[in-house]
Amino acid sequence: LLQREIPEFVNEIILREAKKYNKDIIILQDVGGDDRPIKSTTLQYCDYVIPNQSELKRLVHSFLQQEEGENTVQDGDDDGTEEEQVIKYANILQKYGANNVLVTLGSKDLYLYL
Repeated sequence: LLQREIPEFVNEIILREAKKYNKDIIILQDVGGDDRPIKSTTLQYCDYVIPNQSELKRLVHSFLQQEEGENTVQDGDDDGTEEEQVIKYANILQKYGANNVLVTLGSKDLYLYL
């Protein structure tokens, strides 16, 4: 289980070495704790990326902003039900390299996207 409070270069070393010595090891990346962007290469090494709903949205917008070079939060981004929003953002995160996305919704529920 990797934490965002750990410097990203340390997490990257752990990811590479863990996968090099044991390809079957399951790596989970908890997204909470630090609001800095995460590299798509880091996402690709992780078997599960675990954000809550607001972290998921922030993470997706950070990728879109890097790609487009501008603020991508638009009016109407949150249209649809909570589930539709989570599905939309999880799918986008997978396009940026996440293998599986486990979105936690506090005491209400969680969604797993494989």
